[in-house]
Amino acid sequence: MGKRIFRRPSPAMLVALLALCLAVGGSAYAGVTLSKNSVKTKSIKNGAVTESKIAGNAVTESKIASGAISPGKLSSSAKTIWVETELGSISSIAAQSGGVTVTPGPTGEAVVNFGTDVSNRGISVTPNLNLGSVTAEFARCTRVACPSSANSPNAIEVFLWGNSASPALVNSGFSAMAIP
Repeated sequence: MGKRIFRRPSPAMLVALLALCLAVGGSAYAGVTLSKNSVKTKSIKNGAVTESKIAGNAVTESKIASGAISPGKLSSSAKTIWVETELGSISSIAAQSGGVTVTPGPTGEAVVNFGTDVSNRGISVTPNLNLGSVTAEFARCTRVACPSSANSPNAIEVFLWGNSASPALVNSGFSAMAIP
């Protein structure tokens, strides 16, 4: 058998090995010397932590300081959007969360446009002060032909019905909410 010849490593190989050792050693050092919760807010650059970098259910209500999140800091998709019409009116807005429009249709019908996509939100519609004489229903405009917002993911059509003694559509006040 022949004698094996070992070559010396090239300078590039030596630099690569040195860099590898420093990287592994630095990570190991940080892992051993950094104590739990030692990385503070001041250590993190603004915008460094994004939604995609946070594990599911990692941030829960118990981990958020009281008052740390105000409604102004929430995205629109995390807020309830609502509108309330005047008593006896299907289209005159008494109060709202902002950006909502109500377009009256035929008697007892109105289209509520929330100004943002509500297709994946819970919807609640209730008649105002009706003492049991009015029932409210709704349909998403992506499922029915709404008069002013056909196929719109932002809108619903509201229907207000009289009681069983008078089951026709009626003009009455209502409240509508799109809940995250």
